[in-house]
Amino acid sequence: PNSRILHNVVYRNLGDGMETASGAGMIVANNIFFSNSLAGVEQQSGSYTRFVGNVVYGNAGGNVSPAGLAASNGVLFLNPAFSNAGSGNFRLQPSSPAIDRGVTNGGLGLFVGPFSNTGPDMGAFETGFAQVPAQTTVATNLNTGVGYSTIQGAIAAALPTHVVEVYPGAYAEALNLSRKTNIVLRARS
Repeated sequence: PNSRILHNVVYRNLGDGMETASGAGMIVANNIFFSNSLAGVEQQSGSYTRFVGNVVYGNAGGNVSPAGLAASNGVLFLNPAFSNAGSGNFRLQPSSPAIDRGVTNGGLGLFVGPFSNTGPDMGAFETGFAQVPAQTTVATNLNTGVGYSTIQGAIAAALPTHVVEVYPGAYAEALNLSRKTNIVLRARS
């Protein structure tokens, strides 16, 4: 797979939480798709996506389409138990089923990074790590060191093999990954 979508929260989109197009090859792991107005995840026919270790819950148009996409891939259909999603606090409560349940490398080429307990958490925030103060730079291209005020700006400037790291926070923007191959978009812990 070319692209990796790792450790994000996709919340209240006015459409699908994520839709993969025909021919797209990517790994989608350790994310939470919650309360979107259509499907949590929609995969078009002919799309090749490895969908592993995600939480998909409470999406108005269904959670995963087609249903077989989530079969036996460590997908949880449980409330992620955010601290307060309505006010933008997507940290996990101590009772969250997403704590320590994320997938580790397993041959997928994932960046596992440090985690605080026995395994990585699903979603954008690892429990046990301090909150990073608010930033005017919300995303950084780790290959060039350039910071961006929008996630889309960092994606648009990324070249193949570049890693875009997004600072913790709630961002209301649509992301377009079309024509982007072999970039990594990841959350900063």
